[in-house]
Amino acid sequence: GKIIALGSFRNTIDFDPGSGVFNMTQVSSTQEGYFASYDSSGNFIFAKQLSAGTSASPIAALIDSDNNLIVTGSCAAIMDADPDTGVALVGAGNNDQAFVAAYDSMGNYRWAFAYGDIASYNAIRYVGVDTANNIYVAGNYNPMMDINPGADTAVFGNVYASYVSSFDT
Repeated sequence: GKIIALGSFRNTIDFDPGSGVFNMTQVSSTQEGYFASYDSSGNFIFAKQLSAGTSASPIAALIDSDNNLIVTGSCAAIMDADPDTGVALVGAGNNDQAFVAAYDSMGNYRWAFAYGDIASYNAIRYVGVDTANNIYVAGNYNPMMDINPGADTAVFGNVYASYVSSFDT
């Protein structure tokens, strides 16, 4: 099996725990997001960087039955969800929006979207899939959230509340 590590970093960090070096350097103003893959012995496979105007915070991930990597979390301002040479901008505003992104088994970009109210805090804390690879997420928001990533709206409002939602792939 694979080991997936994810989170945020500042400055420069080496993701290869062996004798090799795989450095990533902070570009955004606050923190960079990353996801990295290692084999079951802890040997480095790849690491990918997610940059946002302010910050990118991958929080939860899983590998679906098609061996795709699903990464979720929050991003402040606009985040480039394509960690390679392409550009896939998601998010808006200056506060954290929730994001869902899919990558192939080597971390190459497939698709991504962000949602949430740009004037509040939104984040995905947990992610799961069913046998058809439909994605289920649970997260929190404060004080409101538009949970529909499309043009329509589905707004929830409260003071620091939680939600569960599903998306097809």
